[in-house]
Amino acid sequence: MDKSAETDLAWDLAEIAGFHIPEPDRTAVFTAIGAGDCYTAIDALLETIVRASVPVPPSLVARIGDWLNAYIHHAEAPRLYELINAIK
Repeated sequence: MDKSAETDLAWDLAEIAGFHIPEPDRTAVFTAIGAGDCYTAIDALLETIVRASVPVPPSLVARIGDWLNAYIHHAEAPRLYELINAIK
């Protein structure tokens, strides 16, 4: 997944999960996206989506899966897969 697609995914997740994050944390997520640290932002947003049981459209779930494929060898990949499975 290219950087632009990752950024778009982060903003789309922020749009559906942003209201479920306390203001200081929301600011940190938005700042992370703006600074190009989309991994950190997406990770936090996925945690929020699972915790708050935010519904995610199937097309967005597919994009999350595509994003995770880029991190398949990352140390956190198993935990991220668990989050995606919880979202489905």
